[in-house]
Amino acid sequence: MPSEPHDHAHEPAETGAFIHRAKALPLPLAALAATLTALHAQGIGYTIGGVVLWLLAVVMLNTAAEHDWRACSLCDGPPRAEATPEARARLARRDHSRAWRHTGQLVVAALLLHAVLPKPYMDPWWTPIPAAVLYLLAAVLFGRFAYAYTVHRRNREECHVEWCRAGLDRKPGHRRFDMWSGHYGVWTIAALAPTACALGLYSQVHDSPHLKAVYGVSLLALGMVTGQMVIIHADEPCVRCARSLPSNGGDAAERRMRWLRMFHQAGPVLLVCACLSWVASWALAGHAVAKVAVCAAALTLVVWAVLSRVHAPVRPWCPWCRDDDGDDAHTLTPDPSTHAPA
Repeated sequence: MPSEPHDHAHEPAETGAFIHRAKALPLPLAALAATLTALHAQGIGYTIGGVVLWLLAVVMLNTAAEHDWRACSLCDGPPRAEATPEARARLARRDHSRAWRHTGQLVVAALLLHAVLPKPYMDPWWTPIPAAVLYLLAAVLFGRFAYAYTVHRRNREECHVEWCRAGLDRKPGHRRFDMWSGHYGVWTIAALAPTACALGLYSQVHDSPHLKAVYGVSLLALGMVTGQMVIIHADEPCVRCARSLPSNGGDAAERRMRWLRMFHQAGPVLLVCACLSWVASWALAGHAVAKVAVCAAALTLVVWAVLSRVHAPVRPWCPWCRDDDGDDAHTLTPDPSTHAPA
């Protein structure tokens, strides 16, 4: 059934034509970023330019994915991906496809290992050409997945999957190992971060392929554990956290109010700083700044993990998790029976 014509007169117009035309910018920005990334061995300027262009491409992709034609005064109708129920069903199947998800995970793992491991296969002059093509294909893959995910969330009331139609981001209880590793991830980070820091510092002095391989694997494990803590464990109710809920949760939350505020306000900043520090340690390898970046990344990641562990037991009473922005921080009403395990 074709979609009904939409009356734009009753919809708020967006901020301008730039947002409407932002969908044409991610691909050329990603192409330039892939080219500079493939040529990063030519100098530090290529590396910095590639990082900046990747950030711009991600920003433009996010702007294009969040663009809603219903609220845009320049859109005459829905895009092809949303024009018919069949098109929206294709996006839903892609969003729930395990093949897409596992392919994305494999591509991320391959790119991370390629970034941190020695690259003797990049010595011939022609190797930057296929490398740039592979970077661009990976960017296109992630871009299509991000667009499908965002559009599907806007139309999730039509999804054929019951738990998605109900407003959940993933099937309840489906990833038990991920929940277990996310719950105990703080101890994994506490062990892996100093180890990765020591390996990173040592690899800056000794050019050993085996040492860099172990360093790359430790970074990959750190990224996986952190992702499980951020995406999965923080999104679903955890049975292990429910078993350790304090009986006087409101009082415990008030005593930890400073740390809860720090976790919600400084937590994302710490994660971004850790990622940028790892990238800087790779881009500035051989310089003294790289050693400082490795230590800064490990320190910020450990601080974030400790704050998340302090936040987890009193999460049901956290005013920021309840979208109160801390306004009722001193009037918390403990209700442990609501969050107690069955």
